[in-house]
Amino acid sequence: MPRVLSTALTFVDNIYYLDNELFSGTVFDIAHGVVSANNYINGKYDSPYQPDYFSNTDVGLQIVAFASSGDDENSQYLPLIYQGKAFTGIVYHFWNNQCDCEVAYLEGEWRIAAHWSGDLLYSLEIDGEHGYEEYGWHTNKLLEKFNHTLDPDNSCSSNFDVDGNICYLQLSENYFECIGERLQSCRYSPFKSRAELSSLQPAKVLVLSGAGIGDDLLHNLFCHSTSVNLAKKCGELTFKDTLLSLKSLDLLCAITDLKKVKIENATDSQHTLAQALIAARPDIEVRYESRQPEQVVPAIADTKRPLTIPLYYVVNAFILVLLLIAVFTNR
Repeated sequence: MPRVLSTALTFVDNIYYLDNELFSGTVFDIAHGVVSANNYINGKYDSPYQPDYFSNTDVGLQIVAFASSGDDENSQYLPLIYQGKAFTGIVYHFWNNQCDCEVAYLEGEWRIAAHWSGDLLYSLEIDGEHGYEEYGWHTNKLLEKFNHTLDPDNSCSSNFDVDGNICYLQLSENYFECIGERLQSCRYSPFKSRAELSSLQPAKVLVLSGAGIGDDLLHNLFCHSTSVNLAKKCGELTFKDTLLSLKSLDLLCAITDLKKVKIENATDSQHTLAQALIAARPDIEVRYESRQPEQVVPAIADTKRPLTIPLYYVVNAFILVLLLIAVFTNR
């Protein structure tokens, strides 16, 4: 994806300037999902930009694009149309005269969005054949987050602190098996396979979520040689919707600085684990919440609803009254 220079594009008195010099090139303006383009020479409007189609090969340093001030922050997700056709190319968003976002479009739909702060890339989103990928970086350029969704049933989300230690991991049960070799194409993924989880360093506060979290994964995360000392310094662990069992008791007891453990949506096996942990490590505050089965609430008659009588009952009763009156009148 081409990198646009983080230079100031200014518009003063209907004249464009680039690096304080008169701008010659093409400006793409985006408003409400529709692209308009005009050529400028020496900062002044010259003519409409009208190629047969717009492609990536047309993007050069002489071409600058920016979003109009009327666009909202989610404008990159709107389909783009140029001259009645789906837009293919690169769009550059400017904020305070600096490029803060580059978005690549293919046939009107966004595929890659890179967000910048000055020269620092802090967020990258990719929507392609390998699913949806999202990356974020701290100001020290260490990975802050990684989210990958192939489909609703296969996803992985993770967050890291400024020192590179993992503090959150959500993993679906068959994520690595379903993704397989395609995960190798995820550009900045912190792990390409289940085995590579052993390279992660647990933070002092760690949340583990999802059916992909089990005894083996916990062992890989805490017992490998590179992080065994740091792992013992983990002070708080939260488990949610995991497949953890009593097999992890010895591992949890071995985490020296562990002071709090919380198990959300605990299974019967995890109840046993929690009780055993309380007995083995009374210095640890252990909390667990049972997994609630789905309940079907029976329909209850609304006793406060006003009584209604069908109209035909009222009509028949009225006719009956008239007949009775007629009978008694004729006697």
